[in-house]
Amino acid sequence: MFRRSSPQLLRIRTKKALSWAVFKVIGDMDPIMDVDSDLILGWARMAVLTLCMAWAAWFDHKERKVSNEHWIVWTKPIVFIWTLDLLMQQPHWSVWLTASGLLAYASGSVIGRPTLRDVRAGNRLDQIVLVWYLLSVIGIIAAGFRFASTSPLDVLVGDASPEAALWWSYVGALFTILIIDLAWRLRFIHGGADAKALMWVTLLFPSWDSVPVSYTTAMEEAVLHLPPSLSLLIWGGFLFIVIPFVLFFRNIVSGSVKNFSDLTMAWMALCV
Repeated sequence: MFRRSSPQLLRIRTKKALSWAVFKVIGDMDPIMDVDSDLILGWARMAVLTLCMAWAAWFDHKERKVSNEHWIVWTKPIVFIWTLDLLMQQPHWSVWLTASGLLAYASGSVIGRPTLRDVRAGNRLDQIVLVWYLLSVIGIIAAGFRFASTSPLDVLVGDASPEAALWWSYVGALFTILIIDLAWRLRFIHGGADAKALMWVTLLFPSWDSVPVSYTTAMEEAVLHLPPSLSLLIWGGFLFIVIPFVLFFRNIVSGSVKNFSDLTMAWMALCV
């Protein structure tokens, strides 16, 4: 004779079967997720870039400025994407603190640099930022000792470990932000929003490995190339050169140029 399964036993068996099915599906999806995770994060970066810059362009068009709050708000998705990326790669703690150092240095453009006077006066924000700086410096120094045997040349030729290559990409991004900041302070980059946007892009795309595009053969064979943010600055400069010609052509076509005075201004503004 066969005994009927009690409802409790049936529930236990059903729960075990469902658990096995879930783990089976997750196990089968692991190779797919390993392959697609970088691509997913890359396109997430592209989506964040598009939305942030479109919003900044709208602010610039309507108010002729982009507030610091805009860059603070849109840095949050970068921190989230970085966290996911680092959790998947599981690097040494010093790499985490090096990434934190990028954010700490770039934050000075929107919240200012901490001063010892304000720290001694009990300014809580300056105290927190100063501790943030110290932890980041400790992480960079510790990582420098950890990856002392790996040179930037090893990274360029592909002989470095993934962890070392990741750390050097953050160091390169840190130097890029330093260059942008110095160019802004020395007035080579006049607009504060332009400098902050370039720093923000550097945080979003520390290296070309985070850009989800198919490289050409020339790009793959190149040993040295500019960081994404500096490449964006150069191409933006080239496009800026085209603007006077576009304005002049539109003013001619619209019939706004009627005398020599209009002709001299037609390169610089759109006549209405």
